[in-house]
Amino acid sequence: MCSDGFVSAKRAAFIPESGGGYILAWKPAASIPARSVNTPLLSGLIYLLGFIGLVSIGVLPLRSWQVLRNVFRSQASHTSRKVLTAFVVLVSAAALWGDVQITMRIFKCLTGTYCGPGIASGWTYLAMLGVVYLAFETIMFVLRRAGQFKAIKPAM
Repeated sequence: MCSDGFVSAKRAAFIPESGGGYILAWKPAASIPARSVNTPLLSGLIYLLGFIGLVSIGVLPLRSWQVLRNVFRSQASHTSRKVLTAFVVLVSAAALWGDVQITMRIFKCLTGTYCGPGIASGWTYLAMLGVVYLAFETIMFVLRRAGQFKAIKPAM
């Protein structure tokens, strides 16, 4: 059994009377200044890339098939067609591999009990997929505009 004086002494050692209720008499750290990044703009970008990623789950395989089909039908010289075919196959394979990997993460996120460290982890995965699709389309656009491969037609 403890006397009331002993309990009071223990409390006084940890929480001073003028401390305002801070645990162990520590005061909170100074507030961190706000970042200059506009959060609604960043959130809007994540949502936009997420919607592009959502669409690209089905569009990316079809678009890479269309590009590969056009490569094989092109009238370019034999050597340039071989090099271009190898490059387009490599880019398409990398994009499809990224598509499959991220789609599996999204599937696990939707069906599992744990999706990620934040509430928006699913949107983050979709935004990553949107970046993969935009990179694929950018590379195909640059190839078409560079004049190296005129058989790559835009998606219709």
